[in-house]
Amino acid sequence: MKISDALSKRLDELPKNTAIAFRDLSTRGHIGEEALSTVLDAGEISGERGKLLGFAISYLWLTAAGVPIQDTIRMARSQGRPVNLQWSARRWKSEHDRLARIATLNTLAAENFTYDLSAFDQLVPQEQKHTLIRTSRRLGLEGLRQRHCVADYDKRIRRGTCAFASVIIQRKRWTVGLSLGRDGALGVATICGRFNQKPDPEIRQIIHDRFAVEDTVTAVDSYFAPRPTLMEDTLKLVLAELRRRKISHASVYFAGGGDEGSIESASYSDAAFDGSAVKLTIKRAVKEFRHDHWGWNVVEAEVSLDQAIMDVSEEYIDSKDVNWWDAEGGFGHLRIDAVEGEIDLEINVNTSKSVLDETRKIDASPSSHK
Repeated sequence: MKISDALSKRLDELPKNTAIAFRDLSTRGHIGEEALSTVLDAGEISGERGKLLGFAISYLWLTAAGVPIQDTIRMARSQGRPVNLQWSARRWKSEHDRLARIATLNTLAAENFTYDLSAFDQLVPQEQKHTLIRTSRRLGLEGLRQRHCVADYDKRIRRGTCAFASVIIQRKRWTVGLSLGRDGALGVATICGRFNQKPDPEIRQIIHDRFAVEDTVTAVDSYFAPRPTLMEDTLKLVLAELRRRKISHASVYFAGGGDEGSIESASYSDAAFDGSAVKLTIKRAVKEFRHDHWGWNVVEAEVSLDQAIMDVSEEYIDSKDVNWWDAEGGFGHLRIDAVEGEIDLEINVNTSKSVLDETRKIDASPSSHK
């Protein structure tokens, strides 16, 4: 198979042995031009061109397994986002979902469709009308700023079945979903902060008061009902499994910055141990949409040991309410010690250090130059 001139030039930029190997694979038809081009894209945006031969094997395997790695690399390139050639299949999938959401929000922001909110304008108090999100551009920007899925409501807003407002309370932004009841009354259907943060009762009451709406949503039916606490039960199952397989400890690492963060897959004291092949039946909290509201439901599910540890990590880290993903970000690790029966969590937050701070008087008198 002949390599195109454009692709040949890109191969010339690789280390010599890597370029020769790719040319040979392409000539034999073992890797197509589209796949090779995508692999080279991954090398460019990751800055790890020297590791592309090994990555090509992973790329072809992940593609065959149905992991949307090609689309992920394409979106990462178009959005100027980095990738890591060592990502697991799970991480490639989660990155695909995240980038796809950003692409959707960007599309909404670029389209700038104007919503007809006349039905809500008649019901929303005058002093709150300026908070209504009236265009798809504004909706997209709200989702990008708040890092949540409000853009998914675009079609419903266009149909006139709901509206959204963006309000500031105690110097924090909240996205408020408004609905119309069967009797035509205004209702507050959802309230979410950044990263889908749930409001406390005080904030919830302030928002209902501002929109002159009685809070009639019960904790069970509310999107913002507290997430069921399942970590302790899952942790006991994980601990028992680690001990049964003579694994002394399991760890996860996490890092973030600039409004983004991720918890990496689990690693074990025995590097050869494959946690993805071990199955556990655990209880998981899932979101369900019912009665025009999101709520939590607890279901039994068979997951890998890796996933069970990720579930424990996510719930435990979130419970500490430490912002390690925003602004300058941070990093940390969580370690499950199967020998001592302990769980250890360390979170580090990056901070800036001032190296110069001075005040200098300005001499306002005219200068004389000879």
